[in-house]
Amino acid sequence: MNILFLILIGFSLSMDTFSLAINIGTYNPPRKDNLIYSLIVGIFHFVLPIIGAYLGSYLINIISVKISTLLFFVFLFIGIEMFLSLISKEEKDLKLNSLNKLIYAFSVSLDSLTVGLILKSMGSIWILGPIIFATEALIFTYIGLTIGKLSYQKMGFKARIIGLVIIIILVILQLVK
Repeated sequence: MNILFLILIGFSLSMDTFSLAINIGTYNPPRKDNLIYSLIVGIFHFVLPIIGAYLGSYLINIISVKISTLLFFVFLFIGIEMFLSLISKEEKDLKLNSLNKLIYAFSVSLDSLTVGLILKSMGSIWILGPIIFATEALIFTYIGLTIGKLSYQKMGFKARIIGLVIIIILVILQLVK
């Protein structure tokens, strides 16, 4: 039961990265970038729960911003960037430099930090959690990037509009949390 619990948590942790990856994929990044970005997300989903498990309540007292608020601003920033790209009517690709990859990966992995707080209470099985979370996040990120890229290849500019709609939905979901 505990392993199933970890798999389900990992699945839910991966949904925001999956959504963001679909949007990034509509900007047709090179395959190498897809692999690197997926790996970075996976690493964050491994490391942050461990940090959360060890630093626990100390971190909660330091970080006074709710994670949903931080995600709201990240998704809002991405949405504005996508909207400006759409209204410029230029077919330009989104170039993720190393810093952007780290920021996006960190922002979609922050929720795994808070999950780390409960992992230690699971006894000896807790270390399996970050491994499961990282694996699922890596896979879902890569799948999202691939779906985004394929949708762009099939639908062109319309795929970017759909990506923008997804970002708007994510922004609204973060507002209601």
